[in-house]
Amino acid sequence: MWGQVTARDYHQRRVEELFPLVLECYQRLTAAHDIIVIEGAGSPAEINLKAHDIVNMRMAAAADAACLLVGDIDRGGVFASLLGTMALLDHQERQRVRGFVINKFRGDPDLLTPGVATIERRLRRPCLGVIPHLPAIGLDEEDSVALEDRRTPARAWRGVHATDPSDSARPLRVGVISALVIAGAGHDRRHRLRVRCQLSAAAAPGDRADVRTCARPIDHRSWRGCPRLPIL
Repeated sequence: MWGQVTARDYHQRRVEELFPLVLECYQRLTAAHDIIVIEGAGSPAEINLKAHDIVNMRMAAAADAACLLVGDIDRGGVFASLLGTMALLDHQERQRVRGFVINKFRGDPDLLTPGVATIERRLRRPCLGVIPHLPAIGLDEEDSVALEDRRTPARAWRGVHATDPSDSARPLRVGVISALVIAGAGHDRRHRLRVRCQLSAAAAPGDRADVRTCARPIDHRSWRGCPRLPIL
């Protein structure tokens, strides 16, 4: 673990302290692999954070990498996002962008075509693909923002076996305690596939009323010294 710092300290120190470590890791990878795909985080045009950013265009420049701009149409405003991002990049950064992709598309592709053609002309870059929305792909989310749509008891335990605890067909109900700090927030999705149980996020004391047992999500690095939780 690198350290425990505030958000302000992290942004101010990561270029000087973390970026050299990132480059060392990258150099080891280049020595062992012919092709490396580098995924950025968030937007490369966060101009208020750009001076200390190490995961987007700074890393692309260090690796002399060609870039592919990916827009999330599921959140809305994808064309404005693509155009605005390119406008906010420096000239040298724009030169690295070879094209763009539209992600999480659902609907009639013919309705998208005019917008794609317009953005291709405005950006002078080709659209290299439109990726359909895949709700069951099973990939972990980038960060805990996805927990805003977490499976609360009201969402997780609807259905034919929702109310009768004596129903033999009802799976074991496990409440996953919502911690203030969490790593690996997507692991519970894999557990739902392995065992016959229903998981939900337990964010408030009242959420445990219909829970058979509780689980605490922890990072593997913090396993030692983790207190045991009582069975409810």
